[in-house]
Amino acid sequence: MCATWAAAGDFDYDINEPETHTVTLTSYTGTNLDVAVPDSLDGRLVTGIGEGVFSYCDVVRIAISSNVTSIHSWAFERCNELTNILVAANNSASSQSARTPLPTVMD
Repeated sequence: MCATWAAAGDFDYDINEPETHTVTLTSYTGTNLDVAVPDSLDGRLVTGIGEGVFSYCDVVRIAISSNVTSIHSWAFERCNELTNILVAANNSASSQSARTPLPTVMD
Protein backbone atom coordinates (compact mmCIF):
# COMPACT_ATOMS: atom_id res chain seq x y z
CA MET A 1 0.00 0.00 0.00
CA CYS A 2 1.02 3.59 -0.50
CA ALA A 3 2.67 5.43 2.33
CA THR A 4 0.61 8.56 1.69
CA TRP A 5 -3.12 9.07 1.39
CA ALA A 6 -4.84 10.98 -1.43
CA ALA A 7 -5.17 14.74 -1.02
CA ALA A 8 -8.37 16.77 -0.91
CA GLY A 9 -7.46 18.26 -4.29
CA ASP A 10 -7.92 14.82 -5.87
CA PHE A 11 -11.73 15.08 -5.77
CA ASP A 12 -14.42 16.85 -7.78
CA TYR A 13 -17.77 17.57 -6.17
CA ASP A 14 -21.23 19.04 -6.52
CA ILE A 15 -22.70 21.41 -3.95
CA ASN A 16 -25.80 19.90 -2.38
CA GLU A 17 -28.84 22.12 -2.86
CA PRO A 18 -30.43 23.74 -0.96
CA GLU A 19 -27.95 22.98 1.83
CA THR A 20 -24.99 24.70 0.19
CA HIS A 21 -22.70 23.97 3.14
CA THR A 22 -22.44 20.28 2.11
CA VAL A 23 -21.10 18.49 -0.98
CA THR A 24 -21.26 15.13 -2.73
CA LEU A 25 -18.12 13.77 -4.36
CA THR A 26 -18.51 13.24 -8.11
CA SER A 27 -15.09 11.89 -9.07
CA TYR A 28 -11.69 10.86 -7.77
CA THR A 29 -8.90 12.19 -9.99
CA GLY A 30 -5.89 11.10 -7.94
CA THR A 31 -3.51 8.22 -8.37
CA ASN A 32 -2.94 7.15 -4.77
CA LEU A 33 -3.88 3.59 -3.87
CA ASP A 34 -4.97 4.64 -0.36
CA VAL A 35 -7.77 7.21 -0.29
CA ALA A 36 -9.31 9.05 2.64
CA VAL A 37 -12.58 10.76 1.82
CA PRO A 38 -12.01 14.27 3.17
CA ASP A 39 -14.18 15.64 5.98
CA SER A 40 -14.62 18.86 4.03
CA LEU A 41 -13.72 20.55 0.76
CA ASP A 42 -13.52 24.32 0.37
CA GLY A 43 -15.19 24.79 3.75
CA ARG A 44 -18.15 22.50 2.98
CA LEU A 45 -18.79 19.15 4.67
CA VAL A 46 -18.48 16.09 2.44
CA THR A 47 -21.72 14.18 3.08
CA GLY A 48 -22.01 12.01 -0.03
CA ILE A 49 -20.10 9.74 -2.39
CA GLY A 50 -21.77 9.89 -5.78
CA GLU A 51 -22.22 7.46 -8.64
CA GLY A 52 -18.99 6.10 -10.06
CA VAL A 53 -16.62 8.14 -7.90
CA PHE A 54 -14.26 5.19 -7.47
CA SER A 55 -15.40 3.07 -10.44
CA TYR A 56 -12.71 1.41 -12.54
CA CYS A 57 -9.91 2.64 -10.30
CA ASP A 58 -6.90 0.92 -8.77
CA VAL A 59 -7.61 2.11 -5.23
CA VAL A 60 -6.77 -0.52 -2.60
CA ARG A 61 -8.04 1.09 0.60
CA ILE A 62 -10.65 3.79 1.25
CA ALA A 63 -11.36 5.52 4.57
CA ILE A 64 -14.82 7.07 4.98
CA SER A 65 -15.44 9.70 7.65
CA SER A 66 -18.45 10.08 9.89
CA ASN A 67 -19.74 13.03 7.81
CA VAL A 68 -20.61 10.78 4.86
CA THR A 69 -24.28 9.80 5.13
CA SER A 70 -24.95 8.84 1.51
CA ILE A 71 -23.06 6.39 -0.71
CA HIS A 72 -24.39 5.80 -4.21
CA SER A 73 -24.95 2.14 -5.02
CA TRP A 74 -22.48 2.30 -7.95
CA ALA A 75 -19.76 4.31 -6.18
CA PHE A 76 -17.29 1.38 -6.19
CA GLU A 77 -18.29 -0.33 -9.45
CA ARG A 78 -15.45 -2.46 -10.88
CA CYS A 79 -12.95 -1.18 -8.35
CA ASN A 80 -11.34 -4.61 -8.50
CA GLU A 81 -8.22 -3.84 -6.45
CA LEU A 82 -10.24 -2.55 -3.47
CA THR A 83 -9.60 -4.76 -0.45
CA ASN A 84 -10.58 -2.57 2.52
CA ILE A 85 -13.14 0.11 3.25
CA LEU A 86 -12.44 1.72 6.59
CA VAL A 87 -15.55 3.35 8.02
CA ALA A 88 -15.53 5.69 11.01
CA ALA A 89 -17.12 3.94 13.98
CA ASN A 90 -19.72 6.71 14.35
CA ASN A 91 -20.70 6.74 10.65
CA SER A 92 -24.42 6.24 10.02
CA ALA A 93 -24.16 5.43 6.27
CA SER A 94 -25.02 1.86 5.37
CA SER A 95 -23.25 -0.17 2.71
CA GLN A 96 -26.01 -2.80 2.68
CA SER A 97 -27.83 -1.11 -0.19
CA ALA A 98 -24.81 -1.19 -2.50
CA ARG A 99 -25.36 -3.21 -5.67
CA THR A 100 -21.66 -3.94 -5.95
CA PRO A 101 -20.54 -6.10 -3.02
CA LEU A 102 -18.17 -4.19 -0.80
CA PRO A 103 -14.92 -5.74 0.42
CA THR A 104 -14.01 -6.03 4.06
CA VAL A 105 -15.58 -3.24 6.10
CA MET A 106 -13.64 -2.28 9.20
CA ASP A 107 -14.30 0.19 12.01
